[in-house]
Order: sequence, then structure tokens, then C-alpha cells
Amino acid sequence: MAIEEGRDPSNQSRMALGDPYGDRMEDARGWVEDHPDEWQWYLEQASRLQTDAYRPSPNLMIQFMRSRFRTSVRNEFAADFARIAMEQRPDIRMNVRSAKTDGYTTAALR
Repeated sequence: MAIEEGRDPSNQSRMALGDPYGDRMEDARGWVEDHPDEWQWYLEQASRLQTDAYRPSPNLMIQFMRSRFRTSVRNEFAADFARIAMEQRPDIRMNVRSAKTDGYTTAALR
């Protein structure tokens, strides 16, 4: 089938994919807003567990929170929660590596 002159075929199958990492960070922030008691506990525990030589693991923190509150939390939120915690409480330092959602946070990753 010939393409009509003047028509741009490049947009015929174009699909809006959105921004999956920005969307995930937004979902994580939504979870935090919807679960204030669990989130406050997360922040307190992250602060309590850290020492000069130890930074809490975001994955471990989610497991603790699930156990304590019997709540459902997506595993993929671990890195996002760590960054949200470090945004809200700059005194908290967690054991983090680079993540695909790093561009969606103001947390100082040290």
C-alpha cells in the first residue's frame, strides 16, 4: 500500500506510554499519603536503626512494615520509599544505590 503524498506515517501507531518511573514515584507518594500511620512508623524506624556504620535497607524496611501493620506494599516501592524518607527527613540515610526513579526526587543521595 502506498503512502499518500503529504501524510506522515510515523504517527499512525503512536501510543502514549507516559513516564513509567515518574508514574511509579507518584504511586509511591500516593501510598505514603494514604497510610500516614505506617509511614510515620517507617520514618521513626529508619531513623532509629541507622548508625554511623549502618544504614537501613529499603527492602528490609518494607518487610518490617508489612509484618508490623499487615499491610500490602509493592516491592518496587522500596527504593522510592527510601528517597521519599530522605526528602522528608534529611537526617535519615539509607542503604541505596542508583535507581530509575532518581530523577523524581530531591533527596540527597550520599
